[in-house]
Amino acid sequence: MKRNHILAGVTACGMAASALGADTVTTMFWDFATADNPAIAAPADTNPFPAVGTAAITVGVGEGYFPGAVVIPGLSFGTPTGVWDIGPGGVQMDMDIYDPTPESPLSYTVVVNQFASAAGGFPYSPNVGWSIAGAQLVSQQTKEVVPGANGGTWIESTYTWQQLSVSSGITLTMTSDPGKGLLLDSLAFSVMGDLIPIPEPSVTQLGALAALMLGLGAFRRSKTAA
Repeated sequence: MKRNHILAGVTACGMAASALGADTVTTMFWDFATADNPAIAAPADTNPFPAVGTAAITVGVGEGYFPGAVVIPGLSFGTPTGVWDIGPGGVQMDMDIYDPTPESPLSYTVVVNQFASAAGGFPYSPNVGWSIAGAQLVSQQTKEVVPGANGGTWIESTYTWQQLSVSSGITLTMTSDPGKGLLLDSLAFSVMGDLIPIPEPSVTQLGALAALMLGLGAFRRSKTAA
């Protein structure tokens, strides 16, 4: 059920991009099926670029990872599984790809599935903060996915940013509402636009580095002998 929710949100984003004649879309999914931190998202078969994504989670004073339904004494939140209890803390999402030229800006979309306490109260707020260099949030949409216990609801929120120039690896940080917790079920991070992988050192570059290190070693030995 979790993956279907994410796919629904990302599909809607992709349809909007197609309707506007936008560039290709590269998406990373984190459904937190395991407690790995950082969580690794391998490239989907449909991704036009061979990117790999990581989601590094800062738990803070939260309870951490729940492999099944969330069970906290005296509280019940419903049936989603593979959930992180974060509070206060956040998630840093990274992709090893970037914008090839400043003239070809990118757009980001993030789909967040999380629990919201009744009236947005304690302990879990639907509000999150974002840190993206040079970015301004242009839209936010939230819908109910699954009713939860204690008057709360599992919700899906979609956030969009546009016209971003990225000269290095793509990074986005989400933080919980200060003073409240974040009960996170899943994430999807999509980048719309032309991308290229972060270049790894070539054989020539590695050879030049080795020659430089050898040269420095020889110079130091000669100075010592003198």
